[in-house]
Amino acid sequence: LYGWGIIQPRCLQHLMNNAKAFLVLLTLANIMQGVIINGLLKISITSIERRFNLLSSESGLIVSGYDIAGCLTLLPLSYLGGKGHKPRWIGIGLIITSIGSLVLALPHFLTGPYDYKEGGSVGWLNDTLKNCEMKQQIFGPYFSINQMKYVFLFGQLLAGIGCTPLAVLAVTFIDESVDPQIYPVYIGVYYMGSLLGPAFGFILGGQLLKIFTEIGVTPTDINPESPQWVGAWWVGFVISGAILFIIAIPVLGFPRKLPSTLTRKSTVVNIKGSTRSAILRPAHFLRPVVVTHWLLITHKAFLYLSVAAAVLGTLVSGFSTFGPKCIESQFGKSAAEAANLFGYVCIPAGAGGMLVGGFLMTGLKMSYKSSLRMCFCMSIIGLFAQFSLTLHCNDIPMAGVNIPYAHESDETLSPQLPLNSCNANCSCQSNTYAPVCGSDGVTYYSSCFAGCQLHQTSDHHYSNCTCIPPVQSNNFTTTITEHGKCLTVCWWHDFILVGLFFVIGTTFTCAVPGVDLSLRCFPQRLRSLAVGVQWILIRTLGTIPGPIIFGAMIDSTCQIWNKRLKCAEGVGSCVMYKNQELSFSLLILSVIYKVSAFQFRVLVYYSLALPCCLTSQLDCLHPSPPLPPTESLNPHC
Repeated sequence: LYGWGIIQPRCLQHLMNNAKAFLVLLTLANIMQGVIINGLLKISITSIERRFNLLSSESGLIVSGYDIAGCLTLLPLSYLGGKGHKPRWIGIGLIITSIGSLVLALPHFLTGPYDYKEGGSVGWLNDTLKNCEMKQQIFGPYFSINQMKYVFLFGQLLAGIGCTPLAVLAVTFIDESVDPQIYPVYIGVYYMGSLLGPAFGFILGGQLLKIFTEIGVTPTDINPESPQWVGAWWVGFVISGAILFIIAIPVLGFPRKLPSTLTRKSTVVNIKGSTRSAILRPAHFLRPVVVTHWLLITHKAFLYLSVAAAVLGTLVSGFSTFGPKCIESQFGKSAAEAANLFGYVCIPAGAGGMLVGGFLMTGLKMSYKSSLRMCFCMSIIGLFAQFSLTLHCNDIPMAGVNIPYAHESDETLSPQLPLNSCNANCSCQSNTYAPVCGSDGVTYYSSCFAGCQLHQTSDHHYSNCTCIPPVQSNNFTTTITEHGKCLTVCWWHDFILVGLFFVIGTTFTCAVPGVDLSLRCFPQRLRSLAVGVQWILIRTLGTIPGPIIFGAMIDSTCQIWNKRLKCAEGVGSCVMYKNQELSFSLLILSVIYKVSAFQFRVLVYYSLALPCCLTSQLDCLHPSPPLPPTESLNPHC
């Protein structure tokens, strides 16, 4: 019965004790998990890097922390949860995830107010205290911003532990509770939640990034378009954590098995496995868990499916983490604008692709070979679409970096922001990035590097700038700059976004066929464990290294580093990238991963038993009674 211990309300039995109600709650939980991990966190990456002086490789490690925790807990949770009370495991996991979400917001409260003029947090210290010894002291509730990356990592670890039961046990619980004919639709709806979550997260995060991070403070000299701006990234984690906790309560009320489970028969697909995985006896469950896992990973088709998913996981995790940053650099957008634009393009593409894949399998009653052929076609389309990444926008002209100062030669260009005779006496510091656009159409690192001597606070204009060629206006000569980077026009804007849409859409079209085929490789009792092993492979080979690899690659294309405070180590966050190198680096990585995934899918195709699976999906499925001691893991149709 549905309820919590001895509390089993009769009015909830008909309403809640069924697969549809469980699917609704699981989808909501999946949405909120997506809001936190794949929405809010990833849309806030640029702001978090700016606020806490992080490298892209460091923020990539933080993002990977979620998958690291999941990887470490998948095996025990899959094995124990598969034989235990699945809804209870899922509900407890949701509570842990909600706590992790609150931990992700903690750095805002553990550090002092954001001082955008100095590029760091000053805590309670007076603004005039500039020496490192005073900056590094820790008093009361305030901590060094350099320590906050560990708090983020801890929050991600908690979220990863909590979401593991949702990722592993939810799929198998649905599989146990619904008819195999409608299972692809159920699983498609469930996984659609993982794409709607990031969509809502991007929308919510985009609006929050327009609000200054210090609630109640309205800065007058910067706005959301300014590079120094940091939005209220932390608010979303507090809200989402509370909502996820509320969802966990009804999930905990579901029984171990739904009434529909008793009428559900297990099915097994005829797939060639290795000889060592061919025989499975009940006695294996009495052997060490390592033996059982070995039987799973030596199943050839299952292994190829898992590696293909892991390769694409690397690509998807890298793009989803740093896609907004790349759009911000290419199109010259603010962090909020770039994140919203990325969400508007990629979320519909991913959700639509996943739904199309699920409904095509169900509506056309595709055999597994037919679904793989569909994936081959989608992969080829996506591969051609990736070449839209060869298009790129011009770099913003930055004085002294990629364009010389007035009356200077190209030989003076340097990524180290060299001083010029026009600003040599200004004592300019590179740790304060506040770009201004000169009347000559050139961007300067700050008004100091432009040699500006007067500042009109009312309209954020600077004048008497010695590094800018004078212009004639109203019978007098002057030099003027305005706050912010110079705007650039990119002719490839729409082409790049259309190509990105097809890359994401074609990738997610094959998600449902891959999951469905992976489950049909094994009997009912092994499917929780099989999903766990597959997630281990996907995370270890894909989603863990993905953000780190992409982050390191993006760091390698940095043109100007925002130097940290003198008392901190490292170079800080990047403020300007080389757009051409960034585009080609993304293209090379994406082509490598797409081609690799295609090759592993070909191996899956030739691992299928031809006489059975070339006819229809129904021919590959058959009732599976309790396994006798001599029954094969992959019997012939």
